[in-house]
Amino acid sequence: MTDPIRTYEISGEVCKLQCKAVSVAVSNNATVIAAITGRKIRIMGFVLQGDGGVSKITFKDGSGGATLFGPITVPSSASPSQLALGITTPGYFETSSGVGLFADVVTTAANMNVFYIDYKA
Repeated sequence: MTDPIRTYEISGEVCKLQCKAVSVAVSNNATVIAAITGRKIRIMGFVLQGDGGVSKITFKDGSGGATLFGPITVPSSASPSQLALGITTPGYFETSSGVGLFADVVTTAANMNVFYIDYKA
């Protein structure tokens, strides 16, 4: 039987795809994925939706860090659509070593499923 978990190899290290469901209130520097000592977090894909209204999100390299992705407009939960970036082998962006993924969320709260791997820097 085949293992249904997707894996990636970076510098000889096998990394398993992980998923985190997060609800983030309107704020600056909201934690999406906490820092992991000595490891980078690479975002492989995500699904986003505003919680009641249209939201704008900017993903950042740590609290108050550099912009990694965005700002992007996220559809309202009142609409039938979501913003999805499918899982891709190279990923979309990653944090610095030992730094968590944070987000600035504007207008309305947002719900997200973030697909990621972590690996030694």
